[in-house]
Amino acid sequence: MHTTARTTTLLLTVMCLTAALITQTARAQTTTPDTGTDPVALQVPPNYPLPPEAAPMFASIMVRLQDLRELEYTNIDIPLRVIPVEKFEQRLRTAVDAIYPPDRHDDIVAGLARLGMINPNTDLAAQTVTARLGQSAIVYNTRSDRMLLIMEQIPYEYLTSNAPWVLARVLQDQHHDINAILSTIDALQIAQPRQDDQALAIRFVLDGEPTYLQFNSNVLEAGDADPMTEQTEDETLKTLSTVAGVQITLMTRPTLRRYAEQIDKGRDEPILSAMFAMGDSAAYVINPIYVALNKGAYLISFLKRVGGWEDVQRAYRELPASTEQTLHPEKLFYEPDLPTTITLPQFNALTRAKWTPVDSAVHGEYHLFNLFRRWQFDLFQARLATSGWDGDIYQAWKSRAETYAVICATTWDTEKDAEEFYKGYLRLLGTKYLQAKADADFTTSRYSYACGIPALEHGWLILRGREVFIIEGLPKDLGTEVLAELEAMKIEYVQ
Repeated sequence: MHTTARTTTLLLTVMCLTAALITQTARAQTTTPDTGTDPVALQVPPNYPLPPEAAPMFASIMVRLQDLRELEYTNIDIPLRVIPVEKFEQRLRTAVDAIYPPDRHDDIVAGLARLGMINPNTDLAAQTVTARLGQSAIVYNTRSDRMLLIMEQIPYEYLTSNAPWVLARVLQDQHHDINAILSTIDALQIAQPRQDDQALAIRFVLDGEPTYLQFNSNVLEAGDADPMTEQTEDETLKTLSTVAGVQITLMTRPTLRRYAEQIDKGRDEPILSAMFAMGDSAAYVINPIYVALNKGAYLISFLKRVGGWEDVQRAYRELPASTEQTLHPEKLFYEPDLPTTITLPQFNALTRAKWTPVDSAVHGEYHLFNLFRRWQFDLFQARLATSGWDGDIYQAWKSRAETYAVICATTWDTEKDAEEFYKGYLRLLGTKYLQAKADADFTTSRYSYACGIPALEHGWLILRGREVFIIEGLPKDLGTEVLAELEAMKIEYVQ
């Protein structure tokens, strides 16, 4: 088959093959495989409707994954435990509430909405729980070394497509301290400021390797006569990683409808219902999940191609510090580019005016890219605006009148990169504030404006060398004082 045509075929095949993509394999397995090995010791709970061919199917996949990863399972006994979906969902809610505390949730949403990341009516916690639940029909618990069956009745077709990812997680956990890495991610997500960028970057490694192995396992299972070359693998994974998560969730709905026909409760089954709901979630919630899976698979492919499995192992020892490093894999080890930490001033002017800080986060290159995509920038334009990211910090403030303002400081690898972000954001503002009116004294590097509607107040966009500053939502006099404090700040660059 011609390489280009084969790449296109593979792309269409694997677009729905990651653990979260919830769809069928290229060729659904319907017979018991001859693996040449004893079946894996699946300890299935009594009365759970798991078909007898599941154990030999798991064994076949495990043999294939060992060959692909060049590692052996240290334990092939896999206990399965049924967890009521209500109990599992409560666990998820507890974890999500630590990231978005209920007493701060609405303020966090209002700040992100003012920045333009989400709609103001977004229930961020509920959508995050739903997104995680939709990925949890069967999961591997790294604390108990058990597989948890959450979905009350799993269609066999779903099981065959997702088993390689879950079993790759088992193999991964048996050779790395995944619990410690998950604890690191948890700590980053509850830190102040919230370290969204690094938490997501680590997910590229953690979720990327099982996705990479699942991709290759399913390609082999498809029985393609042609071996997949490194070039074909690279092209396919790179293309797959450009598809937005929200788009993928919508593409899988025909498959979900077929699953609904195969189980007793149909679409009312809680996990399946969550899978459907993922397609209606905010891009801010869904897209990072899928970019970690799919772009993470490309990261693993890149590291393996350049430095072999040893460089993949290294990624666990030296976890990524930013999504810049994982979106541009050469910047992880080969042309290392560490992020610059920015510490904002106290903003005494805001404190005197009785404003209160309500949220703070480091968003990083990917979340800024996602912001531009949300405001209808195409892939090229969004990449142009956010490539060369070096560091950022975001804060949201709330007035006594319960209005919100945002302050952002960003720094870039070069003055050219900063200029591209400045120009891109200037264009974004034209869509965000349709009635905005520029102040008379604006220049090509200092844009101040009335947001159009009085309640939205004033905004500033400042380009200074490698730095770009953003303020939106403050009265003009107060904002001028805040801008002076912001511009007096000195950023210490990482060499």
